[in-house]
Amino acid sequence: MTANLESLVARRKWNRIRSLLSSADSDSDLLEVYAQNSARDILHILFASDPPLDVVTDLLTLCPSRVEAIDSTGRTPLHMATASGASAEVVEPLIALHPAAAGSRDSRGETPLMLAAAHGKRADKSLIKALIRASPRTVNDEDEEDMGALEYALLSEVPRDVFRMLQKSCAKERKRRDEKAKKARFAQQAAADLATQQTSDVMTELAAINVNVKNVKLSSRRQAFTSDVHNSTRTLNRGDNSSSSGSARSLTGRAA
Repeated sequence: MTANLESLVARRKWNRIRSLLSSADSDSDLLEVYAQNSARDILHILFASDPPLDVVTDLLTLCPSRVEAIDSTGRTPLHMATASGASAEVVEPLIALHPAAAGSRDSRGETPLMLAAAHGKRADKSLIKALIRASPRTVNDEDEEDMGALEYALLSEVPRDVFRMLQKSCAKERKRRDEKAKKARFAQQAAADLATQQTSDVMTELAAINVNVKNVKLSSRRQAFTSDVHNSTRTLNRGDNSSSSGSARSLTGRAA
């Protein structure tokens, strides 16, 4: 059974595959049946051959966790489905189970959207729209050769309406990114301004404290000076009084 799997898929013997699926009553059974194909997961093998919707539905029901599997080239089942030209109705269940796959890249930096846009006149507008809806940022992502989905579409000569849709999506996402970056810069500047204002306030408070300290010191000095003057005046007054008393006694003595 295992040895015939890839052959059955390659020859699109869907009835035989349906029989396999109906005989497997759990994820573990399926994984055991397809264990020989370790280089590619069961969904990678299946979606590479544009399977019918009922087969996809049955398989996803039996082993939904396999939608997150990644093969040796870094591709998810969603990559395989879009690369093989699967229709939107076949691919959408994959997206629903694992939306993050719409934004994933393989070892060459390719996203499912790029692969879907590379089918030229056969490009499925509904599929491309579903991929963009699942991962809007992906529309402006680039592969390792600096090519994005729009370049893939241009080179493959997709229908005009598909190309225009991609153009609008690219512009919309670019605008969103620019606005996000602008808000981030504004927030950063606001934070910097606040920090500057807080620093200024602290410096003003410190300056006021220094003035108060100086005033206190000056007041203390004035009080000390006033006290010294007062003490000196009292000393002088005592000295004058003593001198006056001595002179009076001297004059009294002479008169006697």
